[in-house]
Amino acid sequence: MPSRFLRQYFTMELPVRKGSRAITLVSPTLEPKMKIFAKNKVTTISNGIETIDLLPKPQNPPVEIIAIGRMERQKGIHHAINAIAKLTPEKRQMVHLNVVGEGPYLHDLKSLIEKHDLHKSATCFGRLPDKELFDIYQKCVIHLMPTTRQEGLPLTVLEGMSFGLATIASDIGGIPSVISDGIDGLLIEPGNEQQLTSLLSSLLDNPTKIITIGTQARKKIEDKYSRERMVAETLQILVD
Repeated sequence: MPSRFLRQYFTMELPVRKGSRAITLVSPTLEPKMKIFAKNKVTTISNGIETIDLLPKPQNPPVEIIAIGRMERQKGIHHAINAIAKLTPEKRQMVHLNVVGEGPYLHDLKSLIEKHDLHKSATCFGRLPDKELFDIYQKCVIHLMPTTRQEGLPLTVLEGMSFGLATIASDIGGIPSVISDGIDGLLIEPGNEQQLTSLLSSLLDNPTKIITIGTQARKKIEDKYSRERMVAETLQILVD
């Protein structure tokens, strides 16, 4: 309720802003709001991620795709499944969607796969140990992140880019601060399944573009989103 949020703001958030020496954010999208009553205290330090050596991607079909996250409707993974279903029959046979994660919406996603008769084109894995998750990332070449939630900086986007995947993600929250549209990823209007299907179909028609975008994505992670950079910038804030 509005009264509860106002009370929380004045009794908790505002005193924390005024009493803090420094405030760090993972995405610049919150900077304008956070700078209120916290002038010269706010610094954006983007999340960093560890990169591992990449294995050669499989050259034979199917084209492996991953959609990963908490299984909630706002994460938009049903849009990824619907996009696969809207591909031409020939292209549906070319792809395999790996749905990874757990949550209350998982049953609905499994039902959607059954409804579209996508048993050969999509598999739900639930939550996976790191080794098994990394194995899936290593074989995938495309990452779908069609969230409709105001995300800060989703680690799954950084993970996909670090594995050299061509990511199609929603133009929302902190995601466009990481992805340069058409260069190291592709951005879509949140909830626009037709746009998602069209971009996915275009990538399937152009394997070279998948490789080019994935290569640039990996380079951006190495240059700007390494864990070492994040730690160094955080330590600098602590010692200043």
